[in-house]
Amino acid sequence: MTTMETIAEGLAPDNVHPKFRMWCTTYPSETFPVSILQNGVKMTQEPPRGMRANMIGSFNADPISDPDFYDGVVSAGKAEAFHRLVYCLCFFHALTQERRQFGPLGWNIPYEFNESDLRISVQQLAQFVESNEEAPFKALRYTVGECNYGGRVTDDKDRRTLHCILNNCYRTSNLGGGTKLSDSGLFVTPEDTDHADMLRFCDKLPLVAAPEVFGMHENANITKDQNETTALFTNILVTQSSTGGGGGEDGGMSKEETMDFVAADILGKTQDPFDMEQALIRYPVRWDESMNTVLSNELTRFNALISLVKSSLVEVGKAVKGLVVMSAELEALGNALFFGVIPAMWKGKSYPSLKPLAGYCNDLYARLAFADDWLQTTPPSVFWIGGFFFPQAFLTGASQNFARRYTVPIDQVMFANENMPRDEYTNKPKDGVYTRGLFMEAFRWDKKTKLLYDSEPKVLFTTAPLIWFKPIDRADNAEYPCYECPVYKTSDRRGILSTTGHSTNFVCFIKWVHSQQAALCRPPPPCCCCCCCCCC
Repeated sequence: MTTMETIAEGLAPDNVHPKFRMWCTTYPSETFPVSILQNGVKMTQEPPRGMRANMIGSFNADPISDPDFYDGVVSAGKAEAFHRLVYCLCFFHALTQERRQFGPLGWNIPYEFNESDLRISVQQLAQFVESNEEAPFKALRYTVGECNYGGRVTDDKDRRTLHCILNNCYRTSNLGGGTKLSDSGLFVTPEDTDHADMLRFCDKLPLVAAPEVFGMHENANITKDQNETTALFTNILVTQSSTGGGGGEDGGMSKEETMDFVAADILGKTQDPFDMEQALIRYPVRWDESMNTVLSNELTRFNALISLVKSSLVEVGKAVKGLVVMSAELEALGNALFFGVIPAMWKGKSYPSLKPLAGYCNDLYARLAFADDWLQTTPPSVFWIGGFFFPQAFLTGASQNFARRYTVPIDQVMFANENMPRDEYTNKPKDGVYTRGLFMEAFRWDKKTKLLYDSEPKVLFTTAPLIWFKPIDRADNAEYPCYECPVYKTSDRRGILSTTGHSTNFVCFIKWVHSQQAALCRPPPPCCCCCCCCCC
């Protein structure tokens, strides 16, 4: 990038040809030279917004817009089926791109599906349809779901969603006209398959697609709008001048006074680090109780965070008073305190959180109180799973206790989940752990009927029931119809892809069981719902 910037700065009108122009095609990059952006003409190509515009754009793109390809690539007897499958493929392409507007509800990771994916998929579709008597849906699903589009997908839950959408588009019933592609029937396969008829058919589609087209609850629109609003105001805060000003006419505090007040307030409410010597005496390392090690590790992580928070707040208070130099890190910390966001300095030692600063601090105090109560008294009968730095280690500890008690290899231990009828229990279970603190997104649990239902309108999150994580031997596991619901630390769902193949934000799967007596009960659509360890 620096070399390109040097070359561009050396291009003066005196030493270049009058008709010379430099074209540069690039992906978005944070290191792109600002001087080139300021002096150049910028063009960007974005996919059309909306299902209708996206599908019209696909039919006007190469090779679908080429009459020789659209009408002549397959034999006449197979043309009608090919045209409808092209429509279904364009519908699938639009869905994969438009789901990104819903943020983590659409895809855990925003993938850059583009026209090249559609182009190669259409060409493969033509080849498979022409060379087979019947459409080979298994091969078509594999090439699209595993290679062309699926090759970009790194999250296993996103891959499950992709295949679910693809199976709805590539199926035998779609070879006929009028087949529903959405529950409402607003999107169906066309009757007439000429290219001009296809464009007219697409032009009659709804201008704004409802969430049900994407397999989502109507509350998804609220989440999408909230995310856009949050992003807007976050950018406003970023671009706001960082210079401090005095109080207004109403006698308000200046920026420096606000920073000092917030720092002193948090500092006064944050407890001192835990006494690790006391923790090791009360909960020594034991072969038959892995939770002692879990607690020790949690306290160590909390101590690192507490020490960082307290020391940084003391330093920023001194910097505001002019006792020490206001470094760049301290200035960033002060700005975060002023704007009410989590300081970047703390995130390296902190648990993941999407809360503003006030909510983050209250959550931190609650986590410290939970750990302190465990340390000073006895292990709780019901664990707050959202209060752990590393919930995966807590569940591993429960598995390890079971494996050692019954001499079962730990890799043969799995969890069966049972929703408990009560909210509190004084005695812990013989095996496993009772957990609380999960929140359900896009669905709810009814304690009376013991069934899953769609969320109520305008209710984005509901509290999950108390869940018993019961370890069992895989050999004793009976297969039963269930929905494996992913559990995440935050509603952002994204994290770093770990060596296990899962995101670091991912905790585990919870199996929600079908009720044999409920004909109307069905599991929520894949990846349109999740349990979150904390609602951030």
